[in-house]
Amino acid sequence: MESNHKSIVLAAICLVLFFMVPVPVCAQDDIVSSFQTELSSRYSWRGIDYGTPMASGTLDIGWKGLHLEAFGGSAFGNGAGVYEIDMTAYFELGNFCFGVTDYWLNTDNPRYFRFSMPETGHLWEAYAEYYSGAVSVGWYTFFAGQDRDEDDNKQWSSYIELTSAGLELAGLTWQAQLGIVPWSTDFYGTSGFAVSNVGLRVSRDILSSDRLSMPVYMQFTANPVVESLYFSMGLTLTFE
Repeated sequence: MESNHKSIVLAAICLVLFFMVPVPVCAQDDIVSSFQTELSSRYSWRGIDYGTPMASGTLDIGWKGLHLEAFGGSAFGNGAGVYEIDMTAYFELGNFCFGVTDYWLNTDNPRYFRFSMPETGHLWEAYAEYYSGAVSVGWYTFFAGQDRDEDDNKQWSSYIELTSAGLELAGLTWQAQLGIVPWSTDFYGTSGFAVSNVGLRVSRDILSSDRLSMPVYMQFTANPVVESLYFSMGLTLTFE
């Protein structure tokens, strides 16, 4: 009953977001693409610290609001041999974005083409995001794959993230992030509603043009659930 209740809540939120769309999407007649590479001293995601340096790349191809995105990351140093591959399909509609992502980490199962439980290393997630001038808000929920508790029950692990627009101050770009887990889940290590991610990123472009940007950054990430504070720094190179 609890899982059904959470499913109904999620569906209701998605419907509300859908009918709040303020303007129709402006369709793109041409195929657009972007490519990004990143080198980070420490890989962390949604307040979860993986503790290894990471080199990653993201390829995004879009047409008329529909996008396909591929992400690949490889750890180096003490984490050499650990890598991640994520595939996402999403659709942009006005200020909203709706998508589905397949996450896969080779340490969960080195065989990529195992999709059934319990041996799969995949996690599938549905999400909805809203963008305004000052902040972006996203709701993300795992609906299939590894997201199971110790009794093999589906958890519907969910995460809400608020990210501020970049604030230009003293020649630097400042950006804050807040992550919330709405209910108990083993995946995020929470026993109920909890703030699991508080982040601050400071960056500066060292190369910028109409088609190319290259900011360097430093970031502090706190996870109040496990009472930890992480630091990372890195370089991002984006081609559009």
